[in-house]
Amino acid sequence: MNESKISKRQLTRMIYIEGIGASGLTFPAAAALGSRSEGLFPVILYGGLLFLFAAWLLFLIHRLEKRNPAGMSAGYGFVLSKWLGILYMFRLFINALALFYFFGLSIQQIYMPGVSLFMILLPFALLLWYCTQTTLQKRARFLELLFPWIAGLFVILIFFAVLGLEGKFHLPELQDAVSTVLGNGYLLLLCTTPLEFLLFLVPAVTENLWAKKSPRAQQGETCGEPEAGEENAAGREPVPEELESGKEISPDSWWKKRKAFVWRAVAGVFIWNLLLWFVTIENLGGELTASSPWPVIKVMQLIRLPGGFLERFDILLAVFWILCLVGVLSGYLYYGRKIGEEIFGGKILDGRTLRLRVSVITAAVITLMLLISCLVAGQDGSWLLTWFVFYKKWIDFPLLILLPLLALLRKPGGRLPRRVVAAGAVLVVMFTMSGCGRQADVEEKSYVLSLYVEDGGETYEYWLSTADLASMEAQEDSIPCITIHFTAENMEAMEEKFAKTQTGILEWNHIDTIFLGPKLIGNPERLDTFLKEWEASWQKSPNVLLSVCLQTPEELLDIKNIPEGAAGQEISRLMEQTEQEGQHIFGWNNPGEGGIYCRTPIEVLKAKSGGEKDIYLYQTKIQWRRLVLKRGYRLPE
Repeated sequence: MNESKISKRQLTRMIYIEGIGASGLTFPAAAALGSRSEGLFPVILYGGLLFLFAAWLLFLIHRLEKRNPAGMSAGYGFVLSKWLGILYMFRLFINALALFYFFGLSIQQIYMPGVSLFMILLPFALLLWYCTQTTLQKRARFLELLFPWIAGLFVILIFFAVLGLEGKFHLPELQDAVSTVLGNGYLLLLCTTPLEFLLFLVPAVTENLWAKKSPRAQQGETCGEPEAGEENAAGREPVPEELESGKEISPDSWWKKRKAFVWRAVAGVFIWNLLLWFVTIENLGGELTASSPWPVIKVMQLIRLPGGFLERFDILLAVFWILCLVGVLSGYLYYGRKIGEEIFGGKILDGRTLRLRVSVITAAVITLMLLISCLVAGQDGSWLLTWFVFYKKWIDFPLLILLPLLALLRKPGGRLPRRVVAAGAVLVVMFTMSGCGRQADVEEKSYVLSLYVEDGGETYEYWLSTADLASMEAQEDSIPCITIHFTAENMEAMEEKFAKTQTGILEWNHIDTIFLGPKLIGNPERLDTFLKEWEASWQKSPNVLLSVCLQTPEELLDIKNIPEGAAGQEISRLMEQTEQEGQHIFGWNNPGEGGIYCRTPIEVLKAKSGGEKDIYLYQTKIQWRRLVLKRGYRLPE
């Protein structure tokens, strides 16, 4: 099998992964940023720009292949001059460094806030090192094996997100500022710039991967000589289909076949990004989508599979998103390494020396990325992101467009156990993400099951009910709780007080109910501040039930037939019974009463951002020391 070639199927799957892997989770936020149409017109413009971008790349590839077919077949670096190759290597390194750093920062903020950036990035650095020094065919096989898992999980995401809409869709405002449409459309195009890898992939496509090589070619590979096509730069190589049939096939016919596969894959990338934008906007609304750098993860967190099969669906999907992103990151480093080999490497007779040199250089580059990421970890992340977006807009993308054109216009002139390293790196990644590393044990966590919040003027009053697992009896429906009272300016200050005065780490992903006190309900501004703070935190469950409670928190502690502090669990159970009986569908207009009924903080914020004034919540009442759940409490404006 030719290790420098890929099949047509591998080409399309690599384009899918590299087209959405780098920034698919951020795509809806870039579309909705400041857009009155919630990103509709920017996405339409993006489709046109993506078509032009792909057409430009295909035009350059076709012209370069006509001019130097043997050079393009051997490697894109062979058609570059040294200074063009250096510019390419600089571009690819900056892109890899930025993606590497922001990737680690995302994992730290969303999933592992208590772990240092170095410990998060170290296993991925090892995996990158392995993926960077492999061959093109091995990279293609790795991404090809990964593709069904990524695609399957994304299909599940789309399915559950659409299912959660319950057949209700809204039409965004059909007007937008021209400057916003142009700016957001260009920003969306930057999200799919890894499609520049077409310059390396399209010339490598073949239909005869398993063709046997001549003894001379095999001897050349063993000695570390350039791959087939380099030493025959003056003549035309056979089209791959000629090798199978023995008949001469027009190069134009073979080009049309490859181009058709590229267009099919590019259309798939656009449709995939369009679906991500659609389900995100419909579930969160334009304002909430634009306010978060990773809105798709918010949609994932809203997904709860029946029966408590998986508490947080986004963690499962995150594992495959990480591997997908590693594919894009390793692409930047791998193609940068190939360009360096092709413009500086020359002929090395000893294949072992070449492999050792590549291993050392790639290890040094990835170590440098790791050190730089750790050094800037204390800097303001928003400033670094602003700088990178500016660089991407005005320096990187223009170079991406111009460098292949300059290449067209210029005149011609002891081995490490890689499989063991790869398997070990993947296991470390899974081990880290599974929570089996240096995470708090169950006994060290304080599981918050309900929260009562009241307005205290300049502060908030919080009553936390945390699970008392030691007092729980077998086969008990409700978990007994320990209720603690705090006064703090916000949730962050309250958690700091808890850490200083109590044992354990607060765990928010199992919370059932938030009770809103009468003073807080009567102050819409303070209520909005609390809800926005809750929604902005990645460690707090977005599916928590909101319920108005006009009684005091002390009264909630003395309820018949349930353990002390378990009122939140009981209210959540009553709400589920109400939903199962089909009495009401949350989040949509009730034709009988008007207004909109909301269940979670995101639904309330989404309704308010849409200008809805009649917003209703469930109300918790206490009658004869029993809990009663009523619907129809209207929030004051």
